[in-house]
Amino acid sequence: MSISLKTVSEEVKQQRWAICKNCEHISVANTCGICHCFMPAKTTLAIASCPKGHWGQAEPGNSLINKIEDAILNTWNK
Repeated sequence: MSISLKTVSEEVKQQRWAICKNCEHISVANTCGICHCFMPAKTTLAIASCPKGHWGQAEPGNSLINKIEDAILNTWNK
C-alpha cells in the first residue's frame, strides 16, 4: 500500500479552501467538524475530498513536491 502526497495546483487549493471557509462545519481552528481534518492542509492533497461532497479528488499539479515524490517512487520501483 502506498500513500500519495501529491498536491493540487495553487488554483485548485484556493478554490477548495474558499468552499471550506464558507462551510457551516469549519471551526475557528480551521478544522472540519465532520472529518476533523486541518483543512488548509487537506485542501492541498490531490487524493483528498470533502466529506460533504463539496469538492472531490483532483489531478496533481506540477509542483516540486510532486516531482520529488515521482523521483523517489521511480527509484524504489527499479
